[in-house]
Amino acid sequence: MPPLDPLTVSNVVVNIFDTVTGTLVDGELKGIENCVFNKFQIDVQKKITTQHITCDIAIQGTIKLAGKNPAMQAVLGTSSVDAFGKGGFKMEKISLKFEAPFSLYKKDDGKIYLKVDDKAVKYLYNIKDAHFWADKITIGNEDISKIGVEYMNKNWRVIMESFGTLFVDTSIPMYFGLANQFYGAFPMNSYIIEDLSSYVK
Repeated sequence: MPPLDPLTVSNVVVNIFDTVTGTLVDGELKGIENCVFNKFQIDVQKKITTQHITCDIAIQGTIKLAGKNPAMQAVLGTSSVDAFGKGGFKMEKISLKFEAPFSLYKKDDGKIYLKVDDKAVKYLYNIKDAHFWADKITIGNEDISKIGVEYMNKNWRVIMESFGTLFVDTSIPMYFGLANQFYGAFPMNSYIIEDLSSYVK
């Protein structure tokens, strides 16, 4: 299996103002391997898995800001922005609750394995806190890092309304892709005693 920390992320876009976007051009995501499983349940009869995990996630890398909005004039002293620099943020105590269907199948070894359908996942999430940082985000010769970070940290909940959903939507295929690698490596009799033969189509 590939390493969980750090994970490479690129071209992740989030709205900061309605018409201004922040793009993580390339970066790293850390914290996955330290996620805590609060609940892990497999309902064999309904073929549904329920999982509840809590994570602290940090992302950093090259950031691009681009767009135009009159509301920025009061914050940055300009209504348009086209800037590059280094930055990142940390999301603390992300609570993720997943519910996903799965199927059971037999391999040539005659043993039963589980596979989650990552395209039919239902989820809820909550972010307890978030902190942004930046270094040398410039417009022309002016460094707007401090002003921009102060604004984002003050309005992190609004920003995360957009980014939180994007982050989870992006992470689900990755998360269950890794999970399916695990499920495909260990037969279900490794962690469930019940005879599951009758549930295999």
